[in-house]
Amino acid sequence: MKSFSSFLNEDEEIEQYIKSLVLEKFNEDEDSENLFESLEPEEGKVSSDTKGKMHELLVGYHLKGGKHMSKHVDKEGDSPQQAHDKLKSTVHANDYKKMNTRAKSAANDIKKQVEQNGHKIHDVHWTSKPGDIHRSTGIHASQKEDSSDIVITTHKK
Repeated sequence: MKSFSSFLNEDEEIEQYIKSLVLEKFNEDEDSENLFESLEPEEGKVSSDTKGKMHELLVGYHLKGGKHMSKHVDKEGDSPQQAHDKLKSTVHANDYKKMNTRAKSAANDIKKQVEQNGHKIHDVHWTSKPGDIHRSTGIHASQKEDSSDIVITTHKK
């Protein structure tokens, strides 16, 4: 039996594959750009799930100083950068800019709160899936017990 998230990932992969086939087929056609534009994401049409995941990924990106979070040991799934890139391809550029601006502002606020009394952010992990908290921190906690989507590790100077 497939998990729902596995089904969603396959659905996105199939959509990207179809787009690549369409572009390949019509690559030499003058109207191929118009055809591709009709496949582009529509502005303002971003699901709340995509917005939430992008927010997590972009906040982590900005907390790490413009680098994607590192991938913790995981049996399946995408690295934070792979997940970001897949989601980014499904949203309109203007929507992405808005999400990125919000995430950068949130990261700056978090950083200001975390980096007090000599603390510095050492690492940031994306922990949105079941078992990620344990793989990231070694602490056994269910999603119900700890629903953190980002874990920040600090060091004190």
